[in-house]
Amino acid sequence: MKGFRGTFIFGVLVFLFVGYVYYFEYKKKNEEEAIKEKEAQILDINKEKIQKLELINSDAKLVLSKVNNQWNVEQPIVDQADSSEVDRFLDQLVKAKSEAVVAEGPEADLKVYGLLEPNQKLIVQGEGEVKEEISIGNEKALGGRIYIRKDLEPKVLLASSEWEGFVTKKSENFRNKMLLRIDKNSVERLELENRTVWPRLKLGFEKTSVSWKLAQGEVRNLDPDTVQNYLNDLAEVRISEFVAEENSSKTRSANQLAMPALVVEVTTKDKAKVELRFSNKVKDDAYAVIDGSNFVAKVASSSLSKLLKTADDFRDASAPFDFDPEKVKEIELKTNLAEIHIKKQGSNWQPGSEDKKGEVDQALVGQLLSRLKELKAKEFLGSRQGRGLNKPDGEIQLKDDSGKEVFSLKWGSKTSKQDSYFARTNQLDEVITISSLEISSLPGQTLVKAPKAEEKKAETPSGASDTQEATPPTTNQ
Repeated sequence: MKGFRGTFIFGVLVFLFVGYVYYFEYKKKNEEEAIKEKEAQILDINKEKIQKLELINSDAKLVLSKVNNQWNVEQPIVDQADSSEVDRFLDQLVKAKSEAVVAEGPEADLKVYGLLEPNQKLIVQGEGEVKEEISIGNEKALGGRIYIRKDLEPKVLLASSEWEGFVTKKSENFRNKMLLRIDKNSVERLELENRTVWPRLKLGFEKTSVSWKLAQGEVRNLDPDTVQNYLNDLAEVRISEFVAEENSSKTRSANQLAMPALVVEVTTKDKAKVELRFSNKVKDDAYAVIDGSNFVAKVASSSLSKLLKTADDFRDASAPFDFDPEKVKEIELKTNLAEIHIKKQGSNWQPGSEDKKGEVDQALVGQLLSRLKELKAKEFLGSRQGRGLNKPDGEIQLKDDSGKEVFSLKWGSKTSKQDSYFARTNQLDEVITISSLEISSLPGQTLVKAPKAEEKKAETPSGASDTQEATPPTTNQ
């Protein structure tokens, strides 16, 4: 028993000793790896503390600086930078590591590695006097790797070729590619002049505490959401190329901006004004300039298409379908396929005439009213005649309990593209177009279902069968 107890105690001690050794060896290994990671880290500066960057190569010098949390390009041109793009670059920069120390001390021959008079440098300026300089050798190692030197230390490091990519970045890689350089939420007035139509269209809109209102020009039944959507589209216009670094009459003329197709002016809450000019489309592109800027930009023609609006584009497309479904007590529908007349009795819909038999699908009636209410006009065409509306292909009339018309819709022939119908409603004294898909999806001839065949028990003569199937009544729809 004593022998067993001694063996057990010995085993516990061995276990504790092994655990102790393993723990401290493991900890030591982790500490050594952390030290190696730290030594391999080329830049010691905190990313958030970086205030200035200089990227120097044999062709150019690029300087970026941060002021009030906004990065700017200082050289070779002066312009706003895309702060998010600079931030991504800094992430790569501070995470970059060296692979090995290839030479160290006074005996290191910098000329061998192209570090005696290097053509490429990266200078990082932190807060205060904090500054780090990385020199990149003119000579390359095997596999395209490069030699670098930090802060003129007598040490040559081996690093990946990404460092050469760092210093050969161009201003285009960091410039702000958004044409509108202000916060769209600060805009309180928007004016546009569309010069592609005659007479020229001039519209102005002002932002109230809750919405947008018309301040200049004429728009019938303004939809405030269309103004906000216009501002959103303007704020999303991206520059695809900086075609000139000078905003002069010469560069504007060269890029079709002397007589622009569109002029947009926005005014912010602090009364700052920004004017943007757009040329006509040139194949898949258009040219744009910001008044007071120092460049001419190229943008996608699709961006211009979204901004070349007419007064009708700002109209409320749902206005022609503005009615109160709660007032509807009677529905008449006429198409090439069916004529249906139903009335609401209490809470249920019933066939409207005594000679009309069948069962009204209550759910479909609700869907019909909802879809009519949700329709939107695609185009407003004015008081045009014809268009198949003298003898319409379809007509829906909604009445209240006194027989007074609440809403009516007529649609005639299709447009040339076959994707819309010409239509009219009683809410608007002009022709509109409606998507043919929306019209075809309206519940129509299925509103009234044919009655189910009923089995009648008939008196049968002697020797005949006990029952016979009755002939179902006909339904005239």
